[in-house]
Amino acid sequence: MRRLIVDLRSVLWTGMKAGKDKDQGYKVMFEDKEVFINSADFGYDKALDHTLMVLDDLNIQPRDVILVDEGRDAKMMRTRMFEGYKAGRDHAPEQLIEFNKAKEMYISALLNVGASTCWQENMEADDVIAYLAKNLKGERWIVSNDGDLAACIGDGAHLWQRGARDQNPFGPFDVKYIPVYKALVGDTSDKYPGAYKFGDVAFLKLLGEFGEDGLDAMKVLIEKKKLLDLGEDVAELKELQRVIDNADMVYTSYALAKLYVDKVNGMRRPLQWRVGMVKPYAGEDRLKAYHSQVRLIHAGNYVEARAWAAEQIRKSPYVTLDIETSTPPESDEWLAAQDKEDGNYVDVFGSELTGLGMTFGPNMQFTLYLTHDHIEESGVKNLTREQVRGFVDMVPREKITLVHNAQFELPVLFNEWGADWADDPEYHGFLRNVRDTRIMSSYVNENRRAGLKGLSSEVLGYEQTNYDRVTTKTYPAGTEPTNLGRVIRRYNDQLHGDEYVEVQFKMNELTAKHVLAYGADDCICTAALANHFTVVMELENTYDVFEEVETFPAYLTALGFIQGVDFSAQTMREMEVEDDETYEKSWAILRDYLIEMKWDGVVCPVFTDFEPASVKQAFEIVTGSVLDTRVRNRDKMAKVIEIWAEDNDHSTAAVLAVAVNDGDLDTVNKLVAANFKGEPNIDLASPKQMKALLYDHIGMPIHIINDVTDLEKQHNQPLFEAVRKFKKWRASPDSVTINDDDLKLLRAKAKTDETAIAFALAFSRDAISDRDVQALDAIKAMKKVMTRRSLFYKNYRNVRHWKDGKIHASMNQCAAVTRRYSSSGPNLQQLPKKGEAVKFRECLKPHDRNAVICSVDFAGQELRLAADRSQDPGMLSCYVGDHLKDPHSITASGAMKLKWGAQAVKELFGKYGSPGDDEYDLFLKLRSLGKSDHMGKRSDDLRKDSKNVNFTAQFGGQAPKISERLIMPLADAQLFLQARSEMFPGVEVAAKRSEEDCMRTGYATTYMGARRHLAAGIMSNNSQEQQRAARQAWNMEIQGSAAEMAKLAMARLWKSDFLWKYDTRFIAPIHDELVTSISRKDLLKAVKVKHECMVAPYSTMKVPVLGSISIGPNFGEQHECGDWYIEERIASNLNDIFKVKEAA
Repeated sequence: MRRLIVDLRSVLWTGMKAGKDKDQGYKVMFEDKEVFINSADFGYDKALDHTLMVLDDLNIQPRDVILVDEGRDAKMMRTRMFEGYKAGRDHAPEQLIEFNKAKEMYISALLNVGASTCWQENMEADDVIAYLAKNLKGERWIVSNDGDLAACIGDGAHLWQRGARDQNPFGPFDVKYIPVYKALVGDTSDKYPGAYKFGDVAFLKLLGEFGEDGLDAMKVLIEKKKLLDLGEDVAELKELQRVIDNADMVYTSYALAKLYVDKVNGMRRPLQWRVGMVKPYAGEDRLKAYHSQVRLIHAGNYVEARAWAAEQIRKSPYVTLDIETSTPPESDEWLAAQDKEDGNYVDVFGSELTGLGMTFGPNMQFTLYLTHDHIEESGVKNLTREQVRGFVDMVPREKITLVHNAQFELPVLFNEWGADWADDPEYHGFLRNVRDTRIMSSYVNENRRAGLKGLSSEVLGYEQTNYDRVTTKTYPAGTEPTNLGRVIRRYNDQLHGDEYVEVQFKMNELTAKHVLAYGADDCICTAALANHFTVVMELENTYDVFEEVETFPAYLTALGFIQGVDFSAQTMREMEVEDDETYEKSWAILRDYLIEMKWDGVVCPVFTDFEPASVKQAFEIVTGSVLDTRVRNRDKMAKVIEIWAEDNDHSTAAVLAVAVNDGDLDTVNKLVAANFKGEPNIDLASPKQMKALLYDHIGMPIHIINDVTDLEKQHNQPLFEAVRKFKKWRASPDSVTINDDDLKLLRAKAKTDETAIAFALAFSRDAISDRDVQALDAIKAMKKVMTRRSLFYKNYRNVRHWKDGKIHASMNQCAAVTRRYSSSGPNLQQLPKKGEAVKFRECLKPHDRNAVICSVDFAGQELRLAADRSQDPGMLSCYVGDHLKDPHSITASGAMKLKWGAQAVKELFGKYGSPGDDEYDLFLKLRSLGKSDHMGKRSDDLRKDSKNVNFTAQFGGQAPKISERLIMPLADAQLFLQARSEMFPGVEVAAKRSEEDCMRTGYATTYMGARRHLAAGIMSNNSQEQQRAARQAWNMEIQGSAAEMAKLAMARLWKSDFLWKYDTRFIAPIHDELVTSISRKDLLKAVKVKHECMVAPYSTMKVPVLGSISIGPNFGEQHECGDWYIEERIASNLNDIFKVKEAA
């Protein structure tokens, strides 16, 4: 990689002043002098010619050019040091006008062939250039006529100045001494003097007398401001007296000469970018060869195109690839069955190649679109799948192929050509050497959406055409095709009333010419984004992390997607039937309760007026539908009902319309009574209805509430104050009194979920009658069933794919801000690890009747990371050494005294303790008594709560969150946090240090250096936003590192023989687990390989990584095999599993 870093103003001002513009130049008066002004065109031409000459000389492409400009108030920092800095360098206003015109022409021309420009407010270009030269990788060539930048030469950074390469313009000494030279000699151009009359001759005498060691010593004396110490050397070089006499100016001059790399791209003043992309030729002939060229490749020009493209691909830094696909009717039916036919969903597994785009070339200027399954037309015949593959195969395996969303391209092309590429020992049938710009985007800024069109708009300032616009055509009604496409809208022209039809086509129902621009666009944008993302990642030193962590997991999850996982609809149906029974039984209880209290819908209303609400209620009872109208006049409402009755052929509604129109209340009430069902009208998902039931009718005390919104905080001060008081009351009930007025306000924020009910039953049971408790228990049971219906039964009912009957879930890499996975179609991350709903995991089955599901779960992953990161002795004792402790028992032992009281613990020491025992030893003895013993059970319960607190706190959970999650008083949650803090003080110190670092830098890092960008929150004017952002720093250090650990294990699994030597299937990373299906015959060997992949050392982490092995006949029924690979234990569990299977 070789880049050009252009000192934009230096190059452009040189061009503006290089000779006289005889055609467009003109004279003006400036400061009583006649000044000749060259035109913007003249300066632009000279600067562009100069730039192209340098590009040619150094063999660099425009896409690798970074133009560095000055930000606003660029001189501010240095003029504060010295008022005369760059004084007297003013230009005539006309010169500045022409310069700025030329600058925009120059920047635009180069941006349109892929260059970028950057700047920083309050910082000079020299400092920014030095920063880029230091932090970018590969060869960095600075182009400037400013000799100061020679100080950047070295370690891969070079200077091209007026045709000279890497020369120090100030003399025969190492460039690192240029600031010392300028401190002593000064800079006539920048207008600072250095030491009075200490010129070049004196500097060379200094160098000759003392050598570079003397310059090193001078540098130290200047930086320490101890130039008076030179007195003893004046005898050897009398000019040193001038340095001593002008010491203050020397110090200032040194400060002015230095390049402030450390002040560039900081949190408060980050680099600003204008990112270019290679666009079509727009009239600048000198750049024509670098501009975008798009060509359609078909059967008629394929041979010629392939011969030409081979050499261009070889010259490319990388290639970008994008595919267009179509799906058969089965895909439409499959999506419709899942209510996903609105166009926002794609059947990836059912997608078939229609066309393929590739961008390549030295400047990434050539884009070809290869047609494979489009509608053919004269002169444009489709290519065979082998021909398209042959084009892709021309990309050398060592050359990176960039795509945007590898979880689409990888599976689709595997289905197309996997058999042809199956023998590849590294990629096993998948497209070779792929990197995903969607994932790169996450490393650059994980806080924004990563869709290509959104990124193109935000980063490139380029608006892409969307899919709907390309695939939709409008026809006069009656002229639309009947054998292609689907009608999505009919409408009438407002001017003439003519009817039109919009028809959307699939890609294989359109010609290649029609989609050419669209098919090429994604490749071009992907190339531009990749170029910019690479620059940013190099500057942040995250590119190598991205390469190591993200490359092969993308292949592994693509393989898992292709293979799919067997899913038992019968098992799910059995669970659903059981839940239906639970729901009906619970509803029977709740229904009786609601009828007793005469809930809405139980008592037939008798209407006494024709208010709009009354008419709407009557209509709903009579028809079972909602009257959706804003009219309020009785006769107009009657007309609306009449029209509805005609449209729906509803005779009773027609009678109602007449009664409403005539004002006949008697008829209205008779119709209502005849159609009234007398059933309670309640929606358990409606917060409004649930508040009425829970807090008004049952009288449930308010225990937990939602926080106020920012809008409420600004405009509803009484509510804000009531919420604030409530929070204080929860933390300390005796510290504040909640009055009736507060309760009325708090009702608006009271929660109505299962947690709210659980709190009431746990802490206000005496205030609730037995009958109310029955109703609350019924509501809880129904809500749990409703949750499982929405999360599981609905989403999984029709999710098995029409091609093979398996589930093909997409794993979305880096989808979370910590770069953990999310999942979709269905969301496997929603499969719980504990609780009632864990049973649903049983639906996931092995790939063969003689196989098992194997899960290896990182054991205590977050706590191990926290122990290593914090180096807390107590937590380290749980994972390092010969006598390992249990972290949850440590927390529990600290909580004993706080929870049970010091006197009670003292008595327990007397009864159960031994000399030398500490609280941890005592707790272990109490827990060893067993659950049948009162103290044994109390201790076990205390450990369970401590375990939950440890994990929740590790995720950044504060006392209120812990209280709600564990259904415990807020005071107890604070107590457990206090115990944890006292037992593991180093963790809190490390978390605080992480927050402080984040407040200073604006980001947090993983072990390997990937960043979580938090500057926006840190710089917020809202203190809560600042604190929230800072707290995320420690979470990122742990969670982001955990994500890296898992992906590195996945990469090792891909590279091992686990998937290729043994009869296995990769299912997915789910939470902290890697889930696979392994045949019985290969289990022992395959599990050993898998376990080794997961427990390999991670980065610089010294605490060992452990993986808990479990196997089972399905994903729900898992037999635990321990944290270590013990063959006998695994074999024993395997035999037990198949004994049950064979018996069944």
